[in-house]
Amino acid sequence: MPPPQRPPGYPLDVTPRFTTHDLGEIGKGVQAIDPSAGILHEADGDLKTWVSVGLGIKGLKDLYTALAYLDIADGKADALADGQNGLRLKIDALSGKLDGLAAKVDGLSTDIDRLTNFLGVVIPPWRTRTEVENGDDMGVAVRSAADLDLLVDFVILQREPGFGHEDVVSIEPPAGTLVVKGSRVKVTLNLEG
Repeated sequence: MPPPQRPPGYPLDVTPRFTTHDLGEIGKGVQAIDPSAGILHEADGDLKTWVSVGLGIKGLKDLYTALAYLDIADGKADALADGQNGLRLKIDALSGKLDGLAAKVDGLSTDIDRLTNFLGVVIPPWRTRTEVENGDDMGVAVRSAADLDLLVDFVILQREPGFGHEDVVSIEPPAGTLVVKGSRVKVTLNLEG
C-alpha cells in the first residue's frame, strides 16, 4: 500500500495553529552582532553571537515543527475518540434493540407453545421402539406417544438393511408434523428375529 499523500510543507499548514507563514516569522527582527566569517573569536575562543542566535532560531523552528506534528496527532486522537464514542452509542442502541427482540421472540415462543398444546402436538423424531413407548431417558427431548396423547399403530419389517433391532424405519405422518391430540401415527419398526 503506498504511503498517504501529504500536502507541501507537512506537518505545517495541516491545522490552523501551525503554519508555514508563522514558521518563517520565527527569528525575524533578531539581529546578531558581528556577523563576520568564522565561528570563534580568534582571541578568546568564544562563540560569536550570530552563531548562537542562529542555532537558537533553528532550535525554535525545529520545536515549532515538532509541535505541529503533535497537533496533528492530537487531532487524530480526538477524531478516534469521537468515532469510538459514536460506535459505543450505536452498540448500546443495537444492544437495546436486541434485548427488545429477544423479549419478543421469547413471547412468541411461549405463544407458539401454548397454541401447539391447545391445538395439537408435534410428532417427535423417535429412533427406537423404546422411545415411542417411553420417550428418551430424561423424557425431555423426545416424549413418548402416550405422553403426547398419540395412538400408535406399529408395522413390523423383518431384517431391514441398515437398521438395528426395534429401530424406527419410518413414521407417518413424519416427525415434526403438527397433529391433533388423539391422532393415529403409523410407526414402522425393524425386527431382527
